[in-house]
Amino acid sequence: MTMSKRLLTTDIYRRMSVAVVLVAITQTLAAQEVVDSVLYRFCYTSAIRRIENKKPRIDEHWLDIGRNGVSKYHSRAEYDRTQLADSVRRAGGTTQDILNAHHREQLPTPNMKYVCMKNCPAEGTQTVYWHGLESYKFADQSSPQWTLLDGDTIILGHACHKAEASYNGRKWTAWYAEDIAISDGPFRLCGLPGLVMSAYDRNGDVRFDCFAICTDVHDAITLPEGKYSTTTPEKLERAIVRLESDPLGSVTRYMDMKGVKANVRTASGAGTTGQASEKPVLIERYTEPYERE
Repeated sequence: MTMSKRLLTTDIYRRMSVAVVLVAITQTLAAQEVVDSVLYRFCYTSAIRRIENKKPRIDEHWLDIGRNGVSKYHSRAEYDRTQLADSVRRAGGTTQDILNAHHREQLPTPNMKYVCMKNCPAEGTQTVYWHGLESYKFADQSSPQWTLLDGDTIILGHACHKAEASYNGRKWTAWYAEDIAISDGPFRLCGLPGLVMSAYDRNGDVRFDCFAICTDVHDAITLPEGKYSTTTPEKLERAIVRLESDPLGSVTRYMDMKGVKANVRTASGAGTTGQASEKPVLIERYTEPYERE
């Protein structure tokens, strides 16, 4: 990649981060709806490839298991950003104060834009939220159809067994602990006779590894706040591809809509067209699966 392109890419994603923070600030103005309280929190290291041929990005994710059966899978980085915004707002701060606080604290950028609520709004239903410059949600009652396999390992002192499934465009391998009798796991992976402690796809694009189990957690499980357009998985896939394959165009359109100048130029001073230059990698793919049986 030339120096001009590197500078352009850095500027694009800097502006995209600011735009997404503005979205988050707007979406957390109202009190969040509490649907359960945390009984257990399983902490995962996640590695997710966002752009084809780029290295996976690392983040910490939480699987919060509620006392009444609801679970929430979300990014800790996103949680920390929301908490910081709320604290500044409670102190009487403005939107600019929140942006300044994000810059000052140098909080990490989440590597995923999904929040997955299981058994919500009803038992057996997953409600999937995706938030970016546009925000969507869909409800789904599907789950992976696992094949239990020979193989065992130890994770955090728990004996784990192996399983595989093809689910939403990916071939998954999971290691689950039967002695943790919770049929749940990272992201949308569930349905095994025990908690999924580790999971990865065959392409090496996505990996989740549990590194801590917390029982003394005094948090509520809340619904993602904000306005989410109801959609289908297939329509969401197309929206993500449209938004993330042209980050410059997406950010420019959003900033223009908000009345913020977003004139991104290359190091040579030439303007840019906003045409797609990188291919996004999606965790799930419906219309064109990454892996076929």
